[in-house]
Amino acid sequence: MKNSNHRSCVLLVSLFLISLIGFKDYGVMVKPFVSKDNVKFDDKEIVNIINEDKDSYTVSKSGKAVKLAKDALIVTQKDTNKYRVVSFTGISASQGVAPFDYLMPGEIVELLHTGTDGSIFSDSKMRVGFVEIKDLENIKEMATTEAYSKVNKTLKSGDKTLALKKNDKVNILSYDGKTYTLSDGTNTFLAHKNDISLSEIKEEAESVDRSAYAGRKDVMGLVEFAKAQIGKPYVYATAGPDSFDCSGLVYYCYKNVLNINVSRSSSALVSCGVPVEKENLLPGDILLFNTYGKGISHAGLYIGDGKMVHASSGKMMSVVISDINSGYYLDKFVAARRVIK
Repeated sequence: MKNSNHRSCVLLVSLFLISLIGFKDYGVMVKPFVSKDNVKFDDKEIVNIINEDKDSYTVSKSGKAVKLAKDALIVTQKDTNKYRVVSFTGISASQGVAPFDYLMPGEIVELLHTGTDGSIFSDSKMRVGFVEIKDLENIKEMATTEAYSKVNKTLKSGDKTLALKKNDKVNILSYDGKTYTLSDGTNTFLAHKNDISLSEIKEEAESVDRSAYAGRKDVMGLVEFAKAQIGKPYVYATAGPDSFDCSGLVYYCYKNVLNINVSRSSSALVSCGVPVEKENLLPGDILLFNTYGKGISHAGLYIGDGKMVHASSGKMMSVVISDINSGYYLDKFVAARRVIK
């Protein structure tokens, strides 16, 4: 067989069999998450992705397969069908027989087939045969995740600029807890995490009357009840009526006004209700923050106009009203959840 035909055959086999190898992508969490069976993920945690469908990723942790929404993580690295030889090794015509040639460390081979009879590789010299997988390491490639700008803003990197327009698509390379690294194909730029959305930004339906929602008796009752707790002391692990910790206040208000049981810990509140983008907050929404540098550690109740009621463990050590769009809590925001339908 001529080399040109052999090369074509190798390519076709390779393309056909990549899907048999399994999904081996890697990503990083962009917000904390607690699954229904109490598998916990921290912000910035590296995860192993084992499957992907239209709306979610399935990741592996602690021997469990956990399904995560696509806005919970970005894909940063992908396995390929290319491998680098790391130890002097042979290439055999069939498994268990003597090698017909040898591969040196640093050489690159391509995986053509894997099965119960072993794995078949091809190298740059078009030699095809069995190679011990233990003598190889996978060559990974950097991945990008498609996302959307939430703002109209121009980013700068040296003398280069990237103009963001609301709902324009952007490509994310990495995440460090506060910023995303974006790529325009040539240059990289840093964008604050609050300026980027991993899901397409949908304008609120015209049928949603924000003022009517805020004026509903159940919403007004929850907000006024939360305000009535202002001044009561912060005490860790308490949930009223005379003192509160942050999640205790949220729990107490929902239970006593709406007879709704929400999670008692701030980290678990991220699983309550439905997610809400920060720009679409409505009174009564639960706000979640990262105040200790790892995971969700603080919660509050949004009351409108960029303000929240919360039990603060800071200097005030009491239930107070704070601004979420400036000062201390601006960069600490992680997520919001809506429990009131």
